[in-house]
Amino acid sequence: AAPRLAAVTTSLVLAAALAGTGVWRFALRPHGLEPTIFARSVCIDVRNWQQALDGSTAKATSAAAAQRDAATVRADVRAYFVDLAGRTDALHATLIELGPPDAVDGPAYADGVATAVASQAGEFRTAAARAGQLDPSRPVPFRISVQTLLASTDTIVSRVRHALSGPG
Repeated sequence: AAPRLAAVTTSLVLAAALAGTGVWRFALRPHGLEPTIFARSVCIDVRNWQQALDGSTAKATSAAAAQRDAATVRADVRAYFVDLAGRTDALHATLIELGPPDAVDGPAYADGVATAVASQAGEFRTAAARAGQLDPSRPVPFRISVQTLLASTDTIVSRVRHALSGPG
């Protein structure tokens, strides 16, 4: 009788544990967004971020070309990249607040996109530091360096778009 009672007790404990797991999985655990709502939100947020960056880049590029004072160009380019880092930090915060989609790999995907965005904000901060270190006393290398830094924005935006396409 004792082995039978142990078997019944073990079965009841396992059944209760499985039921508890099911309740957690389907009722109590936090759910992510509907995948289509998540995708629409992320795409809109990234599009708005990219459009703001494109506008800033166009202004910075034309201002750098028109400005003759190299020290002013250096300060403006540095400020431009600091601004882009701030905008990218804001996008990162928006993505974190949005949360993951309710899909099998939703949390991993959302984390991957958010990580890529945070990394690119760091790239903008690095570009700002580089801009601040440019030597305006040598006009030709200075102008080439400014153009190279400004062109790097396209690469950074491409990395974020790549992260949106998912792993692979």
